[in-house]
Amino acid sequence: MNGENVIMIKKKILFVIESLGCGGAEKSLISLLSSLDKERYDLSIWMMYPKGAFLSFLPNDVNVIKQPKYNVFESMLLYLSSILYSVIWRLNKMVGKSEYWGETYYKSRGWAIKVPKGKWDVVFAYHQGLVTYVVADKFHGCKKVGWVNADIFKTGYSIKYNSKFYRKIDCICPVSDILHELMDDRMPEFSSKYHTVWDIINSSVIRGLSRKQVGQLRTNSDEYIFVTTGRLHVLKGYDMAVEAAHFLKQKGVKFKWYFIGEGAQRNDIEKQINLLGLQDDVKLLGMKTNPYPYMAQADVYIQTSRHEGFGMTIAEARILGIPVVSTNFDVVYNQITHEKNGLISEMNGVKIGEQILRLIQDDELREHIKSTLQKEENLTYQTEVRKVKKIIDE
Repeated sequence: MNGENVIMIKKKILFVIESLGCGGAEKSLISLLSSLDKERYDLSIWMMYPKGAFLSFLPNDVNVIKQPKYNVFESMLLYLSSILYSVIWRLNKMVGKSEYWGETYYKSRGWAIKVPKGKWDVVFAYHQGLVTYVVADKFHGCKKVGWVNADIFKTGYSIKYNSKFYRKIDCICPVSDILHELMDDRMPEFSSKYHTVWDIINSSVIRGLSRKQVGQLRTNSDEYIFVTTGRLHVLKGYDMAVEAAHFLKQKGVKFKWYFIGEGAQRNDIEKQINLLGLQDDVKLLGMKTNPYPYMAQADVYIQTSRHEGFGMTIAEARILGIPVVSTNFDVVYNQITHEKNGLISEMNGVKIGEQILRLIQDDELREHIKSTLQKEENLTYQTEVRKVKKIIDE
């Protein structure tokens, strides 16, 4: 064999995701695709809906799989399935049935959905719910991996329905230790399949993006800058953020609080801001493909979520050395130790405000937290990438 060229056959890997919008799973996938060895793996992505702000961040050497083609008859069936979905969704609302939308969608439309033709060694469903149903049901002759980046038990998923699909998945990856424990407790049938892989975050990329030039958030030298990022959804707790802002204003704190994100709750949030007279204090910046230059200007990063699978934006704020005040959702304790590298608040607007006030008034505490953050290393990044490689290669 000496002197002969050894040809290594690349493993073909497909990542399936709904789209590349500004979410935690999408950020994680972009980081992972940038980190895997292209000499070792032939990487492809299929987006069920090829759109999203992160499309421009896709590495050039990742194959983007085209949408499957439907003939006239198949297109008609797909259209009929959309009508069926609409009818079932409305009926569920009328009778007060609470069901995760993806379950309703797949029950009514799954039979008509086509997937790309091709052979892959490993297929990742890079999101719980709809993507997992499609990968479990419609891809064959490959290893199947399911990514879980949300607490599915608090967001309306049926254990019975989802179990049907997880039985067809070979490896299930919760993105935090606490989420792993929750799944182990509620769905013990799949205990041997669980492998915790934290969301992939490339610290050097985050820091590099944070140095991009944007406008200055601070308009007065005596005001504090607060930032919260995430889709405008009830699960992200923006109503509590506005309540906290009202509390701080009543205490005489001068601040600007910037919400970065877009979503269905925008009108409700704007009404609450106007009702409490916070138009000059709380600003909605909309969705930003690169929120990091804004986060980097913050005196405090504030996370008001009711539920998270991991809390990627907290990890990003820590990378940027920004002190964090967060609500006490289950998995926050995987990242934040109270009074060491951040503060944890009860899930209440006034309590959040009290912790923010404490942080900006207590110089010693604030400097201790900032010092701790400066010493932290993003050791999990390469560790988690190695875990993914192990899953692929086994």
